[in-house]
Amino acid sequence: MKVFNRLNNTRGGIGPVGQGAFKQLMQDTLKARRKRDALNPLLAAKMSSSAFLRESLAMARSNEFRIETLRIKIEADPNSVPTVGQFLTEAEKFVLEGNCSRPTADVRDYGFPVSVDKVAKELAGLGNFSLLEVFSLAVKNAVSSHGQGFGMPVDSQVYNKQLRAAEAELKDLEDRIGREWSMGDVHLSKNRENGRIRLTFKVTNGAVEVHPLESAGERLMSWLAAHPEAL
Repeated sequence: MKVFNRLNNTRGGIGPVGQGAFKQLMQDTLKARRKRDALNPLLAAKMSSSAFLRESLAMARSNEFRIETLRIKIEADPNSVPTVGQFLTEAEKFVLEGNCSRPTADVRDYGFPVSVDKVAKELAGLGNFSLLEVFSLAVKNAVSSHGQGFGMPVDSQVYNKQLRAAEAELKDLEDRIGREWSMGDVHLSKNRENGRIRLTFKVTNGAVEVHPLESAGERLMSWLAAHPEAL
């Protein structure tokens, strides 16, 4: 009786949820987890050509008119900006590689074998242009010459909204798991070595403990994702 009183206090009361309802909650939560996980490959997938160029220009705070103006100035006297030309070539090749899925706000992250300081110095002679605008020009070149080298259309803003919604839904369901189990959903046992009372989710056959409640849902879902046959 003391053990059950302690459980009652730590849970804030044994809820009225029965085994059937809790099983449905687990199934709904696992479904939400799969929905969230299904979005993750999109993050690694290469953006479409239009989305890649649009996001690159947004990061550069520029537009196609400006980068076309930059192109004209470079092509007018390429010998005066050799490092800029080299940067353009390297950037275009990099954009078309499979591991470049989306632009970044700092071109130094790409590790090009070109001195970005030299590129910036040469750019100063062309006007008020930035490294990100040179990168955007490289993206436009890549789109024009190898449009097939990009992925399916994925709008990053739409994707981020969908991912946030999926993560919020999953978090809500996982939190409910920590609150809504009943004594019919758990197994009470005693550790033979130290005598400690163990409270585990019955569906896991003793593998996942109920406490701490804050992470119960996440831990249970991780186990069920690896053992879907348990449901």
